[in-house]
Amino acid sequence: MAMDGGMVEETVSDYHLYTYGERTTLKEQSVKQLSLFTAPGIKVTRHYRLGSSPALRHGGAARSDRVAVWHVLENRERDGLGLPLPAGVVRVYGRSASGARQLLGEDRIGHTPKNETVELLTGYAFDISAERTQTDERARGDRSREYAYRILLKNHTKAPVTVEVTENAGGEWSILEESHPHAKVDAATFRFDVPVPADGETALTYRVLVTW
Repeated sequence: MAMDGGMVEETVSDYHLYTYGERTTLKEQSVKQLSLFTAPGIKVTRHYRLGSSPALRHGGAARSDRVAVWHVLENRERDGLGLPLPAGVVRVYGRSASGARQLLGEDRIGHTPKNETVELLTGYAFDISAERTQTDERARGDRSREYAYRILLKNHTKAPVTVEVTENAGGEWSILEESHPHAKVDAATFRFDVPVPADGETALTYRVLVTW
């Protein structure tokens, strides 16, 4: 990674100061962007994510959900970065079949120290969709309730994908049945990593006991 334009970054107390080392000309009533640094070897991974919250509980009717597209990178030296990143808008570009640069999306980040993960929500997938159905609900005492869900994930692309399905139970939870293994995120949240074949679909089903 290289600083552009003689850029110098220094720590001042609890702050970071970026000084541009070269003179530049700014025309009247104009805006000019200056490059801070160049890091062509940054490793960026794309993630497809589907989330929920207790407020999304509903009856037996199916509901369509959007699958979010996230681009994730590690701000580490071995991954091509390893610098304090100032807050601002980050734009993600890709190449079309003709080689032209295309804007894939943008997101705003806060001040990010080195050795931290940067996650960018760049939009929603056009060819990957989800349909959520609550298939059961029953009381299990004054402060417990059991829910069952079926989430149908459809992939209309020519490559297999994995969708990270994160569910917020709204209280302490215990998985009773599941079609795919889950991972605990925190006391109220769990996640399934669901593989979906190219031009295919996968149904995720689970039953959860929630206590509050």
